[in-house]
Amino acid sequence: MFPFLHQTNSSRETEYFKLTSLGIIGSLVKADKPDIIEYLLNADFVPLCLRILKFSQEISRTVAAFIVQKIIGDQGGRCYILQNQERIETVIKVLNKVVLDLTKSFSPRLSKHVVGSYQCLLELPEVTPYLCAQKWQEIIDAQIPDNCDPEFIKLIKYIISSFSRLYSFPISITISLHMGISKLKLGK
Repeated sequence: MFPFLHQTNSSRETEYFKLTSLGIIGSLVKADKPDIIEYLLNADFVPLCLRILKFSQEISRTVAAFIVQKIIGDQGGRCYILQNQERIETVIKVLNKVVLDLTKSFSPRLSKHVVGSYQCLLELPEVTPYLCAQKWQEIIDAQIPDNCDPEFIKLIKYIISSFSRLYSFPISITISLHMGISKLKLGK
């Protein structure tokens, strides 16, 4: 199963194999059993899921995001992520990339799991310094499509309100549903 997940080929057939493999693993983590999470952590499955989140097609990204959310939501998974700076930074950078992608092309299912992963991370005080060190400008400047769900918009607002103070300008948030695009504006 794992060899299919390592494929970088984006052909339709490869994507189907990848999705099937992810689906099996997704059904395993759904059981919320720490030994399954531990197995995935020992098999270095988190970096693989993060790579799928970065580069695969939407449906594979959605299942990978679900798995990442389940891993981060597990005590063993949180300990694994917090073990070193590089892991924390990598998880945050990949989630930020997906958040930015979602501002360009929104997917409710993918958003649900990315928001869930962020919520798990935000509960960890050890993650705050790494969040503060991120470059948030692209997300701050992003235009949010109207079809975004309230939880995703709440996450974007949280990011802006929490991390805009790292920049030297105030931020105002305008949601213009009639114009077809919600806008996050920088201004006084």
